[in-house]
Amino acid sequence: MMILSQWIMPGTFRSLEAKTLDWRYYNKAEHLWAQREGNPIEDIIIIDIDNRSLDKLGRYNQWPRTYHARVADYVARGGAAALVFDILFMEPDADPDADAEFADATKRAGNVVHSMSFSQADPDAFLYVMNESPAGFEAARFQCSFRTRCSGIFAAAERFEGKVMPLYNGSAALGFANFLPDEDSVIRAMPMFINFAGRVYPSLALATVIKVVGAQAEDISMTLGQEIRIGQENGESPALRIPSMSAPAC
Repeated sequence: MMILSQWIMPGTFRSLEAKTLDWRYYNKAEHLWAQREGNPIEDIIIIDIDNRSLDKLGRYNQWPRTYHARVADYVARGGAAALVFDILFMEPDADPDADAEFADATKRAGNVVHSMSFSQADPDAFLYVMNESPAGFEAARFQCSFRTRCSGIFAAAERFEGKVMPLYNGSAALGFANFLPDEDSVIRAMPMFINFAGRVYPSLALATVIKVVGAQAEDISMTLGQEIRIGQENGESPALRIPSMSAPAC
């Protein structure tokens, strides 16, 4: 009867599974927090854009990119392992000099991880499939090295969104910031890789981890339904293992 009901009302069962998943992860988070015995996580600092920032500096969409350049310089002087911009810089700034200053600060810092975005084609809006990386983008620097047969199993994107190539190319790492919500508009899972134009790229979070541990593209491997491994098993330190809901052996 349950199998028949699931076939007749798949949406109801998916909603029920989603709610039980929420409950399971809530309890898992409480368990992990209890293991920390209340100790805060002090090695991650959030530089937030809050109401105080807006009151002092004005509307965010009017900020010159020199503001972000100053942040990159400041954090670099502090010796951070990585500075991650969870902000999409898609179009050139109205001031080309500000764009150039931000790109220079990014490259100079040597630890900046920028966000990128992929999308699907929409011919009705004259947004067609891109079969190659955009001109001027140093794609090979930011891809993950998987065997050719493996790249096809990852979520596929048809377009690269973004036109500020000097900024992207100056980054120490790049990761996509795309999110895929469930049917109830809640985000419960994040793809770790996206395949675009024959290359595989990591998520923003994974790109950050790779940068912080000093791994190379060839140091990443996966096992079906188990984990993502970063680092060499025969290296000086054990490989970093990240549990994965579903992944092929690559």
